[in-house]
Formats: sequence, C-alpha cells, structure tokens
Amino acid sequence: MRLALLLILAAAAPALAAPPKLVMKGHDAAEATYPDKCSNGANSEKTNRDAFVAKMLADKESQLAKAKAKLEQADFEVVLDGWTQTFHLREGCADISMSYSAFLIKRSTMGNSHEVTAFAVVTIDDDVTSDKRTLKLRAISDLKSRTQP
Repeated sequence: MRLALLLILAAAAPALAAPPKLVMKGHDAAEATYPDKCSNGANSEKTNRDAFVAKMLADKESQLAKAKAKLEQADFEVVLDGWTQTFHLREGCADISMSYSAFLIKRSTMGNSHEVTAFAVVTIDDDVTSDKRTLKLRAISDLKSRTQP
C-alpha cells in the first residue's frame, strides 16, 4: 500500500527542469538566467555551482587553476575538499547572497603515505537577484599550515 502511494505521488510530481546554461564572464565569474523570478531559493542549485568550479579549474587563466597548479608536484594530488556554506542572507522570495568555502589540499599518492596538507581556503560567492544568478571567486586565502620538520 505504501509503495503504491509513493509511486502515485512520484508520478504526479512535476519533473524538475535542468538548470539553465552557465555562461562564464571572465576567468573567475559566471552567470545564469533562470525562468523563475521568485524561486524561494531554487535558483541556487548545486549543479551550476559545481559546473562553475569545474570551469574555473579547467581555465588555466583562472586564479583557482593557477593556485592549484602552484601546488602540483609528482606523487601528490591537489583537490578541493568539500564545500561548506560560510555566508547566507535571503531577502524575500528572490534575492539570496551566499558564500561557500573549501580547503585547497595537497595529499600524497605514494604507497602507504598519509601526508595531507591544507594550503588555502577558497571562497566563492553565489548570489541570486530575481532570475539572475552570479557566481564569482571571492578569495583564495593562504593558510599557515604545519609543515614537515
């Protein structure tokens, strides 16, 4: 009975549309225009935020790609460790200002090594005004991490 009810509800739910195309506006900024001008937060989806970060990393002129390249060396990988929301302000049904931050980490890929070091905090802004979403790199802040003796 419960399964039948869930299937009926799932079939009746409207299909979620794919997010609009993200357009890069320089090396470290992007925009997308959404069909809903009063989305109550729906215009701030993760798909385009992830696409923005991927496009910056693929662009050798992006500040994020340059910061990552400076850390790269043999037997290590450089990654962005999970994004965390570090600022959120919503006004009304359409306007949202948010920031997300992640550590830029270098970790060893050799054998059984467990060497991991965070070198910077990367922060991006994700702002929505009506139907316009703007993503931009806010800062790459160096950390004073511990180093090997």
